[in-house]
Order: sequence, then C-alpha cells, then structure tokens
Amino acid sequence: MADLEVFGTHLKTCYCGGRLAAAHTVEAVAYTLQGVQKVQVQTMRCTSYACRKSFGPNFVWEDSAKYNTVNSDTMGRILFINNKCGFATDYLHYHSLLEFRAFVATRAVKDVYQEVFGLSHSDKSSQFRVNHATGVMYWIAVHELEALGKGKERDIIIGNEISEATLRAYEHHLQRTCFLHPRPSTVHEIVADGHAKVHVKCDNVLRHSGKPKADKRIKPYGHGWFMLVHPKNLRILWARAMEAPEGNDILETALRETLPKYPKADGVVVDRACSFLPCACRIKAFNQVKYWSVDLFHAHGHTKVSHTGVAKKPATKKAFLKR
Repeated sequence: MADLEVFGTHLKTCYCGGRLAAAHTVEAVAYTLQGVQKVQVQTMRCTSYACRKSFGPNFVWEDSAKYNTVNSDTMGRILFINNKCGFATDYLHYHSLLEFRAFVATRAVKDVYQEVFGLSHSDKSSQFRVNHATGVMYWIAVHELEALGKGKERDIIIGNEISEATLRAYEHHLQRTCFLHPRPSTVHEIVADGHAKVHVKCDNVLRHSGKPKADKRIKPYGHGWFMLVHPKNLRILWARAMEAPEGNDILETALRETLPKYPKADGVVVDRACSFLPCACRIKAFNQVKYWSVDLFHAHGHTKVSHTGVAKKPATKKAFLKR
C-alpha cells in the first residue's frame, strides 16, 4: 500500500509563541474532482502548559470551536472542515459557482458524485451534504472576508462562518469600495428600483401578506434586491436584499447612504416618486435633489408634474428631460 499524503498546519509556532509538537495522525478522506482520496492528517499541539491548543491542517480549536488559520495564500490543496474530512480547493471553487450562480442543490451534487464515483454513502444520510455545504461556505468566507483586513480570516469559525457583525462589516466594505463609482463627480442622476427577479430567499425574509396560494405552497424566493444605478453606464451604486416588500423605508435608507458620496447628483428617477416626495421634502439630507422623476414605463396615470419632476417651470422640466 502506497504511503498516504499527509496534511498538517502551515504554522511553525502557536499564536502564544509556544512551539508546536506532533500530536496524532488521523486517517481522513478528501473529496476531489477526480474522486475520493484517502489521506492522513497530522494534528499539532502547543507545548506551552498555559496554552495547549490543538491545531488541525487549517484550523485551531478554541472554546470548542474550530477557528480558521489560513488565507488564500497559505491555503493548501485540500481544505479540511474537520480532522477526518476535507475538500479539494478546485472542487470548492467549482461548486461555489454552481451553488450561487446556477443554484444547484447539495442533494443534486451528492447524487451526481455518488453516481460518477460509486460512493457508498447511504441515500438517507445527509452527512455528505452537510459537509459539502460547510466546505463551500468556508472556502467562500476565507476568500471574501480577507478583504476586510489582515488577520480577519482568523475570526472565521468553521460551521458558523458568517456572523451578524461580519456580515455588516462586509456589506460596509462593498458599499465603500466595490459599488463606489470611480468618478463620483460624473454622477448627476440616480435611478432607484427593486429587482424582484433576483429570487434568493433568506431566513429573515418576511412572508407576503394576503390570501395564500390555492395549493398552499410557499414561494421559494424572497422580495429580491433594491438597487441604485447610474443610468449612463448602468453601474450599480448601492444594493441590498429586501427583507420586506419594496417600500419607502428602503428607498430612504439607500438615498441617505448614497447621496453624500455623489455631491453633484441632483436627479432621482424612481417609480415611487409620487408617494415618496412628501417624505423626501421633510428630509434635510435630500435637499441636493432638485428633480424627482418617474420613469416612462411607470409614468402612465401619473400627473404631469410627477412625470417630469417636482419643478413646475416648463424650462426646468425640459432641462432635466434633455439630460
């Protein structure tokens, strides 16, 4: 029998400064795109009597939780979720795209993997699906959250990768860097609307009110996303998932967070202009907006003033329409 490949931590010393010594050698399996591979995991332990932390290949045990110890540069070929199960990084990358772009279910992944490689997993067992989902989310968290700053990857807990504080920090990072227009002074108009076709349902999505469907089935999607877009190049300036149906609250939040970044933006195109205008006139932060307009698609049945803007002078309305 050929010698099995051995995986261990890349760290030379413990976080406390103590020396790491070999502890146990554990038989493990690694799921790859070429099939299941048998490997060995070499666990390490801090020799300091005041610490005695145990290290796996890419995690350390602290307070009965597995904290991540790697980033995208130090990550090995196999990413382990525990000492007995790991996944190849190319496997995780591939399936992360399938999950979040093609919405492929973990049950489908298990069935295909079992059919192709002849796994002995029981059809009633959910362990592979749980491990697969944990591995994919772990891989995504390591690659995405390291943008928040050096050392942030050490806050990742395997099995509970995304906390509320981490999610807020990551959203703030996206709004501050990814969504920010490279030339803010060129943004003069902003288009706001909800995109309900982005049908991703989260746990905190509120149910639709009203009479349920005749077949009693609950729709497997939420309320979509609310976005602010620059109409000239269609760049997304702000985006957030809607936990409730589209209303004035999320529109106000979006504009409050976006307008200070674009001091020359004086026109807002939104289908809720008529109902939102009385509220907007009372908010000092919106004083820079001179024009509140309804787009042509939603303008049917609106008044002439609400269709072209809040200004009543024809010359002013024409100036906005000519942009």
